[in-house]
Amino acid sequence: MQTDTQEEEALITVVQTLEPTLDYGGELSKRIAGYAARYDLAIFDVIQRATESVYDGGSWEMRILSNGAWYINWITDIERVPLVNPTNYTHEQASPEAASIAVNLVVQNQIIWHAHGNNKKKTQALVTEYFYALREAAAQHDEATAIFAFID
Repeated sequence: MQTDTQEEEALITVVQTLEPTLDYGGELSKRIAGYAARYDLAIFDVIQRATESVYDGGSWEMRILSNGAWYINWITDIERVPLVNPTNYTHEQASPEAASIAVNLVVQNQIIWHAHGNNKKKTQALVTEYFYALREAAAQHDEATAIFAFID
């Protein structure tokens, strides 16, 4: 059985937030090199489709987590958004943060497969590590059920 101290140590938290787009661009480039622009474009495309066009532009910040994971978070005053994935018949409502995590998992998976197809083994391995670290954080999120329904 875990003690309260062990449970607190296992909790994944945000350790750094890089403010809107221009500040996080350099960090994103450091983490995924030649895929930063592709990542940004894919995030915008996937979130727009996933939220049934509720997302129509806006600011983003990069959140770096205590387990090494990171994701790009949509900054908005909207409290709940649709989180729709027609390929697996998911239609949930989620916070923008949960939607952001779900969409980042999808885009990281796309990058993994793109790197694999282009024989970029180092990038594939690195982004795979990020993906599983973010997936671990998603499992601790209050809206884990919606996130996993969207990505599975």
